[in-house]
Amino acid sequence: MRLLSVMALSILGYVADVHAATQHASSAPVAPPTVDRRGTADAPVVVQIIPSQPTATELDQQTKDRQARGASDAAAAETNHQLVLIGLAQLVVFAMQLVVFGYQAKKLRETVDAAGDQAAEMEQSVAEAARGDRDGTSSRWDDRSIRPKCGGLRNPKGHVP
Repeated sequence: MRLLSVMALSILGYVADVHAATQHASSAPVAPPTVDRRGTADAPVVVQIIPSQPTATELDQQTKDRQARGASDAAAAETNHQLVLIGLAQLVVFAMQLVVFGYQAKKLRETVDAAGDQAAEMEQSVAEAARGDRDGTSSRWDDRSIRPKCGGLRNPKGHVP
């Protein structure tokens, strides 16, 4: 039991020492903590980026890339020039087709007009022939007189139809 009482007294002594230390620390004036204002809107953090110097191999590669790009640009310009020439040639062909189609349209109109005139003349001729039949003055043709004499159509037996 003695051991138990010794332990209880030592624990109480420890607790009293801790309580006294906290009271002593809290009674001292506490200075406000210093505020680090870096990284705020008032004092932003500035980082200076310093580019590295290119190596000799990188410089050689950049030079080769510039030369290759220049050659590619020249080839593209030449291709574009050729495409423009092809476009101009197509324009000329289309213009010539327009002229030819216009000429064909003119000739077709003339043909249609001539066919219309011929149809009118044919109607007039038929009307005159019909009038002659009524008068009894028409001349009848023999069917054999309008058949071809040579080289006409022949049936397989060689007779003219």
